Amino acid sequence: MVNNDYNSASNIAFLLDVSEVLEDYAKKISVNNLKDSLMLQNDTAQLVKDNQEFSVYVSLLIKGNIIIVRKCEKVSDLNLLLA
Repeated sequence: MVNNDYNSASNIAFLLDVSEVLEDYAKKISVNNLKDSLMLQNDTAQLVKDNQEFSVYVSLLIKGNIIIVRKCEKVSDLNLLLA
């Protein structure tokens, strides 16, 4: 039953090694992309004024402004919401 086919066995071992390297590379790229996306900070906010929505820089917001924070949207400064 055993054919002593060393060539096929070495090819399979080689392909397994290559797939492991590719998997590690893909994982590294994915982790870096995720890290970069989490580091993004929103520098604008959606201000509501006179029943209209405006996009303004966060630095221009003052106490009492009403802003819209949508689902899954990042808030760069929680103190802004608590003020």
